[in-house]
Amino acid sequence: MIETAYWELTVYGIAFQSAMHLYNISKAWPLEESPALTGPMRQASRAVCSHIAIAWKKRHDQTLFLSYLSDATASAAETLVWLSFAFECGYLAEKDHRQMRINYDDIDRMLTKMILEPEKWQER
Repeated sequence: MIETAYWELTVYGIAFQSAMHLYNISKAWPLEESPALTGPMRQASRAVCSHIAIAWKKRHDQTLFLSYLSDATASAAETLVWLSFAFECGYLAEKDHRQMRINYDDIDRMLTKMILEPEKWQER
């Protein structure tokens, strides 16, 4: 099946669900962590989704497509950094940390595959 919209992409679905899961679990974190940890982590996880959406709309131009996919992988890596801080600070359960690492590793793997095979995703 050829996806016709970014929200049909498996990688987008995993990124969106992961961002929402992080949002929901981080609501219980201390308010003083909001500007230093919670906010940046939420922003990075949401940026993965927005960069995927923009890349999808820019896929007619391979350079732009690859640039936004690269930004999405960078945001996924940033999210992992914030997750590690949250875990080490005791705000994130080991089970959630492990699952989020798996999710963001999968996201990175899928995005990397798209980057390595951009012609597969070109508009037809």
